[in-house]
Order: sequence, then C-alpha cells, then structure tokens
Amino acid sequence: MIGTSSNGKNFDLLDTTSINWREELERACSSLDAITPVYLPIVQLTERHACGYELLARFSTGPAVPPAMWFESAAELGLTAPLERRIMRAGFITADALPAGAFVSINITAEALVSRQIQELFSKRDRYDNIVLEVSEKDSQQPGVAEALASFRAGGGRLAVDDIGSGFINLRDVLTLKPDILKADRALIRGIDRDRVKSAIVEGLNTMATRLEIPLLAEGIESREELAVLEGIGVPLGQGYLFGEPSASFVKSEAA
Repeated sequence: MIGTSSNGKNFDLLDTTSINWREELERACSSLDAITPVYLPIVQLTERHACGYELLARFSTGPAVPPAMWFESAAELGLTAPLERRIMRAGFITADALPAGAFVSINITAEALVSRQIQELFSKRDRYDNIVLEVSEKDSQQPGVAEALASFRAGGGRLAVDDIGSGFINLRDVLTLKPDILKADRALIRGIDRDRVKSAIVEGLNTMATRLEIPLLAEGIESREELAVLEGIGVPLGQGYLFGEPSASFVKSEAA
C-alpha cells in the first residue's frame, strides 16, 4: 500500500491491519509526549510577515503513518473528541507562548466541537483573544456548531471557515456563522497562475470577503507565480510551503 508522509512524499506502508488503533489512540490522548505540535505560518502577504500559526499535530509515538490515518481511525472508533481535546490543550499552551500580536489557529471537527470534552475544556479558560478555531465548510453547517462556539467567541475567540470553494455548500449558509476568516481551498490556489477560471473564482471570493470585512486566506501557496496572482487580486492572507514547511518553533517566514 502506498501512503503519503507529512512532507508530501510517498512511501510504502506496512500492513496497518495489525495496528491496534484503539490502544494507540488512547495512548495518544492520555500521554503528554505522544503528540508534537508543529506550526505552519499564516502570512500577511503585503508585508511578508507571519501574523499567525496553524497548529498541526504530529504523532511522536506509535505507528509511522500519516497524521490523516490517525484522525480517520479516531473517527471510526468514536475517539475524535478525546483526540481533538488533546490537540486543543496543546493549542492553549501554544497561545500562551505566542509572540505579541500573533494568533494560533486550531482545526476542529463539528463532532468534537459539540462534545462534552471540548465544552468542558472551554469552561476552564476565560479568554481566547489569540486563538482561532478552524471548521471546514461542510462542518460549519452541522447542527449545534453556532451554539457550541458561543462561550469561545464571547471570550474573544475567532472563527475561520476552511475549504471555501471545495464543495457545493451555499456561501450564504456559511456566512450565517459570521466567520472572522475565510480560507480559500488549496485546490483553487494550486496553479492559479495558469488557470483563468481559478483566478476569477478567487477574485470573486476576495471581493465578497472585502465587502463583508472578512479577510480571505489563500491556502497551499507553493510558487512565486501563484503568490504574484494572489497579490494582484489583493488577497490579504496566505499560507503554504512557499513560506516554509511546518516547524516545531515559530518562524517569521518571508518569501522574496
């Protein structure tokens, strides 16, 4: 079986049917050193300055498989909420160590967000001014999401809706959540310098976001040509390997 590692390279996977996923996931949820956070810079494109960091989870112990496989297995076993709670706790620790003015962005599923585990975690912290929660375009429409975000947002927390443009969700429905950031799906950004349709779609999204005073963030920027198109459109925020790969430390990440 062929898989993809965290750096995007293909590798041969061992037979994963022999892995006791419940045991591995329970260990990851309870151990302080089983999950290592790494950070992908979020950059203000006009200044090439990192204003935030998306937290990504890397699993330090257990089977050497892509992170996505851990999350897929957690979903199958009903362990999504405890796993994401463990990552959220790491995000709170990160928030307390951030450079002044920066924020940390943490991915969360609707399933975890509405869970007792996450709501109890929210109750233990008063302020969330430098924390952004990312929900996918699809998950933003799940029942209970707006209510589950109430205490978080009342404490200054912000919401980003991810994967905008990846599906057929009505944007009007997405906007009922009043997100603070819209993230254009990486599929729209990849090769945008060679695709007039992608360029037109992103330009339309940015025009809408600007009128609504919601910054648009372009995901997956990997080339200077893509960056040039996004700058020409006026997209204010971006992230991607052009600015550096995920790192265990906060990096300023500039691209000439």
